[in-house]
Amino acid sequence: MASICGQPLADLYAGLTRGRFLFRDSQVESVVGFLSGATIGAIVTVLDGAKTWREAGMDLAELALAALGLPREEARAIASASLPPPERR
Repeated sequence: MASICGQPLADLYAGLTRGRFLFRDSQVESVVGFLSGATIGAIVTVLDGAKTWREAGMDLAELALAALGLPREEARAIASASLPPPERR
């Protein structure tokens, strides 16, 4: 089983089921590892002062979505879209 659960895993499977992501079900652990490593890399670029959190997050989102199968322009548009405000609890 993948080392993530909940909404992130549900989002991966939703993209796979809808044909938006192009990995095999048996590759979900590898996809999680890929995304985890990329996230750590993005954090390092920020801590090193090479990028802002926004820049690193947008780059990571764009590259990850494209790697998972979305067309590059669509991945860029999604990655650069404004995020909704966080839910208040």
